[in-house]
Amino acid sequence: FLLTALRWGTFHGDVHAGNLLFRPDGRIGVIDWGIVGRLDPDTHLLFRKMIEAALGNDTAWADIASVFKRNYGEVIEAALGLDDEGLTAFIKTMIQPVLTQPFGQVSLADLILAPQRAVAEASGIDPADGSIKAKLRRLNEQRKARKLVETEGAVATEFDRATFLLSKQLMYFERYGKMYMSDVSLFEDREFFVAALGYDPAAPA
Repeated sequence: FLLTALRWGTFHGDVHAGNLLFRPDGRIGVIDWGIVGRLDPDTHLLFRKMIEAALGNDTAWADIASVFKRNYGEVIEAALGLDDEGLTAFIKTMIQPVLTQPFGQVSLADLILAPQRAVAEASGIDPADGSIKAKLRRLNEQRKARKLVETEGAVATEFDRATFLLSKQLMYFERYGKMYMSDVSLFEDREFFVAALGYDPAAPA
């Protein structure tokens, strides 16, 4: 999954033994082609930049923020109450732990809910307030943010669908990572990711 997604922006949605076969000529054979995901160019770039950032290229976080702004427009900062630097820092805070912490400490649910909490905080609402009134206010603000994004035409786009597919696949890995490798991080094998990217993003220029 990781090799094909990083290099070519294509991945199998059901990664188990037998669905991906290495042919004698070096090509990869794919069984059950109907559930192969294809990343649009921006999502492919986003994924590669996420890997670069996790491997130590701190400038990649700004590139990641730029991809989100390009696809969701200025409203992403307006909804979260952030400027360019704040958006970059927010994205880094959300994503970096998921990529670098051991599976046993990772929670993709927290990653998915982080934007909703940020929208609430930007509107002066305590995300931890469990009262009915607070929940309704949070829901109302989330709907407003959704409408802003829809106004930008950023819903049901190729980027939107591809990031959803990518998130689903990472949730699949999180589940089995917690079960079988809870003390290992996704980037335990740094050499593999450097080879998959084709270069070391943390190496001096």
